[in-house]
Amino acid sequence: MTKTKNRPRLASWRDAETDSDKTDIIPVALVSLDDATARRADLRQAGFPADWVEGYWPASDLRNADEAHLAEIADMDYFARSIGRRPLPGEIGCALSHRRVMEWLANSDHPLVLIFEDDARPADPRAFDVLPELLMPLFEQGRQGASFILHLGVKRRQRPKNINRVLAGCGVGVWHRWILRDAGKDHNIWRTHAYVISREAARRTVAAETPIRNVADEFARRGQEGLHDHFLYSEPGLFLPAPEAGSMINPNGEIRRANRKKRKSWKKPEQPNAMGKIKIMDRLRRLSSKTFHL
Repeated sequence: MTKTKNRPRLASWRDAETDSDKTDIIPVALVSLDDATARRADLRQAGFPADWVEGYWPASDLRNADEAHLAEIADMDYFARSIGRRPLPGEIGCALSHRRVMEWLANSDHPLVLIFEDDARPADPRAFDVLPELLMPLFEQGRQGASFILHLGVKRRQRPKNINRVLAGCGVGVWHRWILRDAGKDHNIWRTHAYVISREAARRTVAAETPIRNVADEFARRGQEGLHDHFLYSEPGLFLPAPEAGSMINPNGEIRRANRKKRKSWKKPEQPNAMGKIKIMDRLRRLSSKTFHL
């Protein structure tokens, strides 16, 4: 369990259930299939706290489920209209795993939950150190009933092309900064390997998606449907999917092909000010959780 003074504690969802003081805990649900022991060993080697890994959230294994069972869980007609095909059994299992985490959160006293999949890896060794400070303002917003998602692993090519507002920042040292941005409604962000969802957003999603009618990472569609009011992301990404991790969606190795438009890497040019410093860094040094507002 990670505890920092005046900041929320990060603990596995199992420990969060048994802890007597739930007022300052952010539960961590690391979604993993029971037979994915090698993946969890890789997580420990990558620096994930042992209690997060050992207290993993058991993923729903539907890789070999028959059509009748899948039809009880998912709205196949809706899938056919929205994505033009029937979802793979593993896709439904992944969506069900994430929805069950949301159901648990919606019925709990916790304002938000941090969700990882077992292919997530820290993009920077300081990622774990900055999490409590980065999540502190979101913790308070979640308590107040805000509906949002924070993605912690957006690659540069997925970042929204339009300039969007900076909400808060934190870091280790002077030049190692992480900031939160609001992606708005028009974005191309997907993948569910590392994100935070608030209790209100979880409640809306569970109510709207029973039975399941979207794959787990349809963030943009859910935002357009009003299931969350804000979609935030950290810049740069703190956790990225492991490039060597294969898909566990299909026992035959079939991986879902996403029809996504590729965008060229875009970065706003940084102009030095009169003192020879970078303006963006001057602005980030003044950011803290106190400046945060949705």
